[in-house]
Amino acid sequence: MDSRTEQEQAAAVAKGLATIKAHMPQTYADIQAKAKGSLGNEAFALVRRSLRGEPNCFYAIEGGHVVGAPFMDMAANLEEVITLGLAFGIGFMIVWPTGGSAHGTH
Repeated sequence: MDSRTEQEQAAAVAKGLATIKAHMPQTYADIQAKAKGSLGNEAFALVRRSLRGEPNCFYAIEGGHVVGAPFMDMAANLEEVITLGLAFGIGFMIVWPTGGSAHGTH
């Protein structure tokens, strides 16, 4: 459980959204596409939940910025995934839950 106050969580959400909008164009575009497509408004809710620290909702890396909370099933391998991704030159990585529910990855 996240021990931060509601004000601290709100500040984390605002900071994360500002980072996405200003520095993560592929991530921002993907969020918009998911909102217009398969996830609808749930895309925005998942992003906000992850920025508050809830795992298994949304996670993105782009341009040296990391936002969201890791997925529990990838947490043990996250450092390796990032290292391999950087070694192979990925520009960004975005993880959404399978089927729109915050329980898996795709």
